[in-house]
Order: sequence, then C-alpha cells, then structure tokens
Amino acid sequence: MKKVLFIFCVISIFLGGCIEEKKFEVPNLSGRVVDTTNTLSKEDISKIENAILNFEKNTGGQFAVCIVPEIPGETVESASMKVAEEWKIGNQGKDDGIIFFLTMKEREFRIEIGYGYEGKINDGKAGDIGRLAIPKFKSRKWAEGI
Repeated sequence: MKKVLFIFCVISIFLGGCIEEKKFEVPNLSGRVVDTTNTLSKEDISKIENAILNFEKNTGGQFAVCIVPEIPGETVESASMKVAEEWKIGNQGKDDGIIFFLTMKEREFRIEIGYGYEGKINDGKAGDIGRLAIPKFKSRKWAEGI
C-alpha cells in the first residue's frame, strides 16, 4: 500500500510540474472585428464592420471588437485592458478609441473607452449601452448585442 501511495505521489508531482497553466493571450489585431471563437458569421462580421466604419467616419475615432473563448487567470477588466494596451485603438495623441471586449466562457463583456471619448461616452452611457446588449447576448444574438 505504501508503494502505491508513493508511486501515486511521484506521478502527481511529475504531472503537476509538466502541466502548463493556461494564460490569457491577447489575439493579434487583424481587423476591426477579431473573433477568435467563430461566434460570428461572415455576414455578422461584415455588418459590424460596416457599422464601425460608419461610426469612425462620423466621429473620427476608432472602434474594434474582440471576442475570445476565455480569460484564464484574468478578470474581464484586466483582460480588456491588456487588449487595449496592446492594440492601441484610437488616434495617437487623441486617445479616441473604443474596444468592445467579449469573453464567451465567462460570459462577460466590457467596453473600454479612451479618454478622448469620455466627454461623449461617459460611464453612464457605457452602462446604458451594456444594458441594451445583455438581452441580446442572453438570446445568443451576439452580433445584435455588439
């Protein structure tokens, strides 16, 4: 019995050291909509990109959407900030970028708004936008929510 316990402990230690812990990695910015989960159809992406181009034309700022499968070891706030810091959405010196960040496993989203937009889209307005998205997400109408 002691041998079995010893072997079990050795194997557990060995496997524990070999198993790599998952970490959140920021996906590459490859367009205005980065969906690493294939949640959106090509048609959905096209509609969202057209809406983003219209938004950018009217405001002069920039907008991007990031959908990831999960954020192991992160909060939605820290993961979305990592995306914002790496992608640098917005015009240099104006900080007029917005990122809509959605994580599927945790079922959370966050809207990161650059300081250049804070006068136009304050926390209250961002909250209103989020409250409009939630019913769409609950109905799995991802593109409509975004």
